Amino acid sequence: MLGKLARLCGYGCVGCGKGLLNKKKPFCSLCEYYLSKNETYYNGDILSAISYCTREAKALIYYMKKYDDPYVFDYAAHLIEKKLRKENMLDKLSDFYITYAPRNPISRLTKRFDQSKEIADFLAIRLFDEDGRVLKLFKRFPFTDEQKKLGISGRSENASEIFYLNEKVELPEKVIIVDDVTTTGATLHALRDILLDAGVKECLLFSVAVQDKNYDI
Repeated sequence: MLGKLARLCGYGCVGCGKGLLNKKKPFCSLCEYYLSKNETYYNGDILSAISYCTREAKALIYYMKKYDDPYVFDYAAHLIEKKLRKENMLDKLSDFYITYAPRNPISRLTKRFDQSKEIADFLAIRLFDEDGRVLKLFKRFPFTDEQKKLGISGRSENASEIFYLNEKVELPEKVIIVDDVTTTGATLHALRDILLDAGVKECLLFSVAVQDKNYDI
């Protein structure tokens, strides 16, 4: 909580609340160290930049869900870009477009922002130097169960029922789907299946953090 309050007051580390000289930098050097120390292994299915198991990662995800801070969203996009660079994937993405797992419409009206869209927007600028690469390919039914309230067995079935294709947007051949945190992967897998069934030829799945199976947010 200290980090959130310090950040909201102007200059503070999201992770520990330590005062910072530059508001554009959301984490102090020590918190950045712990975030980078917990980079994840890419298994070829969902690429996640960091593990959710650390205090710093939890603070990052929590902050992005609650507050509209462009510097924090850009930092999250930076983590994904860093992971892509490490995996030597950047050169393979030149003809991809980016989409995202949309927030519940009711929650979107309340918060007035969508954290996954914000991450996608900043990632597009970092990867392609343009925000026109972000497409709203999905819509989400309101009044559906939140994924975080369901167990592992219920998330996959729920995810396949709450999202649908936005038919007003022309589908590209190659798509990156971005989300803030992966728990079981049900949401990203359901979105990928929708796109592949609709004719998309290649679909990559990225998230900022991957959650340990012992946690449930």
